[in-house]
Amino acid sequence: MLFVCIADVGLRRYNTENNKFENYRMPHMTTYFSSTCLLEDKKGNIWFGTYNGGIYKYIMSESRMEVIDLPRIGVSSNWVTCLTEDRRGRMWVGTWEGGVVMFDNDKAQVFNEKNGLVPSRIYDIVEDIEGNILIADQNNGLTIYKGDAFVSYNEEMNETLLPDPNVNAIYEDKSGTVWFGTNKGISRVTPGSDKPPVIYNEEKNSIYEHIRFFHEDRDGNLWIGSNEGGVIMFNMKTSKFEAQPYINSILYRGGQVTAMEIDNKNWLWIGTVEGVAVGTINEQNFQRYTNLDSLTIFGITALYCDPNGDMWIGTEPRGNKRDL
Repeated sequence: MLFVCIADVGLRRYNTENNKFENYRMPHMTTYFSSTCLLEDKKGNIWFGTYNGGIYKYIMSESRMEVIDLPRIGVSSNWVTCLTEDRRGRMWVGTWEGGVVMFDNDKAQVFNEKNGLVPSRIYDIVEDIEGNILIADQNNGLTIYKGDAFVSYNEEMNETLLPDPNVNAIYEDKSGTVWFGTNKGISRVTPGSDKPPVIYNEEKNSIYEHIRFFHEDRDGNLWIGSNEGGVIMFNMKTSKFEAQPYINSILYRGGQVTAMEIDNKNWLWIGTVEGVAVGTINEQNFQRYTNLDSLTIFGITALYCDPNGDMWIGTEPRGNKRDL
C-alpha cells in the first residue's frame, strides 16, 4: 500500500521498498492553506478543499493544478467544508457561510438563499440511494435537494427526525439506512419504511453525543467518531454499541476526533489534535503517531483513502508553519 501525506513540504509518499516517506510536491499547490477535505473523482482528478483558500483540483490527465477561487464564481466564502461526487459525476462542494456550489464538468451552479437553499454553514453533503442530495448544516438540520428544488424540514418535522438541528455528519450504510450525527446524539432512519427514526443518545445508550464521523468496516459494522470521548462501534448484527476503551486510551487527551477513515486493508485511521492513530480493526496494534520519518504531524484536518488505497492526510498550521 502507498501512503501519501500532505505536509508543509508539499506531499509525502510512502515508499514500500525502503519503508520511508519521500517528498512529493504537487505542481502549483500552495502550502499556505490547510486542507479540510479531499476526494478523487471518477475521472481520477483529485480535489482539495481548503480553509479559506477555495479548491485545488489536480487534473490527472494533464498533470496540472487548477485553482478555483469560489468568490469569483459567486460563492461568498472560500472555506470548503465537504466534497461529494454524485452518480452523474457532478461534484458538490459545501462551504462555511457560503452555501453550496455544484460543478458539472466546466459549469458551476451556486446554491444559496437567493435560489432556495436556506442553510449556509454546511457540514456534510451525501447522495442517497434514490439520488437525492442530503445537506447537513449547523442550524437547520436537514435539507434535501430533489433535482429541481430544496426541501427544508421545519423545526417541528426536524424534532421527529433529528435530536438536534446541528447536524455534523450524514452516512448511508450498505443497507440503505441513513445515519445522522448531531450534537445531541444519532438518528437512524430507514427510507421507504413506516418505522419511525431511532434516536441514540447519552442518556439512553451511554454514547457521547457530539457525533462527527461515520465509517463502515469490512464486516459492515459502523465506526463513529465524536468531538469528545473518541470512537465507538455500532455492531450491525447485535444492534448494540460497543465501547472502545483500548483505542480511546491511545488518542490524545480528551478524545477529540478531528478526522476518520477506514482504508481497504480494514485499518482504522483516527485524526486528533495531536497526530494520527492507526491500527487494524479488531486487533490490538493501534498506535498514535506525531512524527513519521521526520514528518511532524500536528492537528489532523482530513483523512482520505483513495480508490488505489493511498492514504492522504491533511494537517493544520502550527505557529508560522503552514501544513497541507
